[in-house]
Amino acid sequence: MRLDRPTQWATVIAVVALLSCATPSWAQDTGGTSDALNADAQAAVDAGRAAYKDKKYEEAIAAFDDALVLDPTNYDAGLGKGRAFEKLQKFEEAVKTYESLTTIAPNESDPYYRLGICYKKLKNYEQSVRYYRKTIEKAKDDPDPYYGLGESLQAMRDDVGALKAYQRYIELETRPEEQKYVQRAQELIASIEAARAQGALAPVVEEPPVTAEGLPEKPEAAIAGVDEPVAPVNAALADQPTEELVKRADMAMAAEDCSMANTLFTEVRARLGSSLELDYKLAVARACSGDMASAIDLWEACVKTEPTFETARENIHRAQMRMAVDVVLDDEALQGEADARQSLAAKYFEQGRYVMALRAARALSDLAPEEPAAHRLAARAHLGLADPVQARDALETELGLQPGDFGLYALMGMAYELEGDTSQAKYFYELYLSTVEIEAAYASRAEIRARIDQLSVASGTM
Repeated sequence: MRLDRPTQWATVIAVVALLSCATPSWAQDTGGTSDALNADAQAAVDAGRAAYKDKKYEEAIAAFDDALVLDPTNYDAGLGKGRAFEKLQKFEEAVKTYESLTTIAPNESDPYYRLGICYKKLKNYEQSVRYYRKTIEKAKDDPDPYYGLGESLQAMRDDVGALKAYQRYIELETRPEEQKYVQRAQELIASIEAARAQGALAPVVEEPPVTAEGLPEKPEAAIAGVDEPVAPVNAALADQPTEELVKRADMAMAAEDCSMANTLFTEVRARLGSSLELDYKLAVARACSGDMASAIDLWEACVKTEPTFETARENIHRAQMRMAVDVVLDDEALQGEADARQSLAAKYFEQGRYVMALRAARALSDLAPEEPAAHRLAARAHLGLADPVQARDALETELGLQPGDFGLYALMGMAYELEGDTSQAKYFYELYLSTVEIEAAYASRAEIRARIDQLSVASGTM
């Protein structure tokens, strides 16, 4: 399936100051692959990926080798070949492949991460630790290498190092589907600390580690375009056709609903994999939602695919400038009293700078945990960042502190709408309309009625 090329993105890009450049000319900037791209090598890569997804790993390796003969520096071919070797349990061959990739693409984190995994499978824990640490140097906020690092350090009887790695994993891991492994890391920490308290060595992690509940070995992060299609990011959207999601995402951006666009484009990308056009759209949605770091990563992927894509380069520069400003503001502006922190969070929210609004809301919560505004502002920031689960948690906390604020039902409806739970979204929207007689600060009654109508149309319940 091919995504429709955007035609009305000037308005979208103007939503945030950093994206004030002109609408990208897709016909000129992304209308085809680079002239330097070896079409035969790409065809071989595509054949390798198809064989891989059919679990024909030997055929996949042969196809990736064909691509590497034509283009010895083809990163995608090398990555696919290494993953196929892993599937065949040929970890020594996978190691050789990934080590060559670290020369071809020294700034990419995936080859180092795969090396950490392969050496752990080979029980060469010293090398495993080395490559997990190199992964962290390249992608310091990625939780996955910390989990593997903890396992390898624990196998080496470095209990102190393992504790630090597991603790860092817990700090960074926010994905809902990975929370069972957060619990597992907490169990491992407890076992290490208990053993240390008794002056004994903690038990070595077995392969695979299994808890009393039968938790299997932590899944290894999939590689887009190589591994089997990942599960839907949003299970509630699983039954909706991809083409419909693309249309809804474009409409959300046209309506400057960055949160919804982020949610929908993220789901589409999980299904279709990375592409130049889709990466660019998702980057705009995330920057518009305040997630500059993720937007930069996506724009950098665009530039890697199409080096002449100047619009993406300009947006990277603008986003980096915005992040630099935010860091400078962090040290000074978040140290005030509760009123000052609340005003700062509200200001960032109104500016569409949701990451900074969330930081300020958390700073307010640290100072005044019983202040309802802290949780309300955090919920609104999470909605802006397309994180409905965290938004609902914050809203439930505030409803417990301030049960008479029925206007919060509108925000709860928005959270469920972001999750794709139409029935719950409509329930809370209608509850909002039945309990709030005047316009609330969170949403106008007209807006909520319009949202209910849109959900009814989408679900065929009119």
